[in-house]
Amino acid sequence: MAAGRALSGGRLGEDLTLAISAYEISSLNMHLEHERKALAEANQRLEQLAHFDPLTKVWNRYRIEEAINAELVAAKRYAAAFALLLFDVDNFKQINDAHGHSVGDDVLVALARLVESSLRGCDHLGRWGGEEFIVLATHSDVDAATGLAERLRSLVEELRIEGVEQTVTVSIGVAVWQPGDSCKTLISRADDAMYRAKHGGRNRVEMALEPVVLI
Repeated sequence: MAAGRALSGGRLGEDLTLAISAYEISSLNMHLEHERKALAEANQRLEQLAHFDPLTKVWNRYRIEEAINAELVAAKRYAAAFALLLFDVDNFKQINDAHGHSVGDDVLVALARLVESSLRGCDHLGRWGGEEFIVLATHSDVDAATGLAERLRSLVEELRIEGVEQTVTVSIGVAVWQPGDSCKTLISRADDAMYRAKHGGRNRVEMALEPVVLI
């Protein structure tokens, strides 16, 4: 009988040890799953910080420039036209001075939402800096790019933002990729066209000049 009780107690101890081990394994798995989710959320936050503008939530300068360079590679390989639309909010300083920077931020956010919702799925919007934004319009020749620019200009002109009395407008410079263009020259041509639009009266679209070919 004593031997039977000892044997029974031994089995009970083994069963208890197994139960504790299973509980520890389950707890460890739960902890690892929690850590995995926390790491995924942290990586997502880092992705947001690395690629998205914190105010408008559109691509930041680094990410849009990265996309332009990728499009350049495709354009050189397949001779597929694409365009850049560089635009700036007209008289933005007056908006900030009259209503405060908080309202100015509201204008930038509303503008970004409007433009982003008006683009095709293959196009991309990025904040270039301050009140300047850039659209990467893929598979777009001169006619398609200028048509898009005029449509966006008109949509922005119709935008109404609470607390802002004056009409918000943008000046847009359009540059279509040409053989020999680099990211730098393409953006520079769009930038020059945008400033010609501003000097021409604002709330306008201007096409970029052809790139200079050095012989």
